[in-house]
Amino acid sequence: SLAVVSFVMMTACNSDKKQIESVAVDYLRAINIDCDFNKAKEFATPETQELLSLLNQLFSPTDSSSVIDAAFKEKFANSNIDIIAIDMENDSTANVEYKISVLDKDGNIDTETLKEEDGHGILLVKKVDSKWLAHQPKESPEEDPFDDFSEMEEEEEITDSI
Repeated sequence: SLAVVSFVMMTACNSDKKQIESVAVDYLRAINIDCDFNKAKEFATPETQELLSLLNQLFSPTDSSSVIDAAFKEKFANSNIDIIAIDMENDSTANVEYKISVLDKDGNIDTETLKEEDGHGILLVKKVDSKWLAHQPKESPEEDPFDDFSEMEEEEEITDSI
């Protein structure tokens, strides 16, 4: 019976990792290569879908100043998304480490396109209603990116006055 339980657990873990990898690749391709925010919603949590709706409005193809043009899409059309590692935090949360490689027309890695960016990233994936989905929600308004900086200034003032 121990062998059966072990087999079932290993099969479930492998199944989850395959689903996570598939969702991560599909989501990252839709966002970073196809620039199709509506398609990306299929692979996203409800919170992330809100962000994607906002991005879709900002980068609408009807907008003549859109930064997502045909030349941009063509440059990234031959990109690869490689999953480097999947770190399961628990049964419903995982971090997916990935690398996006931009390829030129000959299939060689185009280091010029990414320049200082190396194409590496980590995507949080959550299980929602037994389905793995990408989770990149927009920041809540009460979160201030300068909070840490303000706290550092206060600490410096306290130490300076001592």
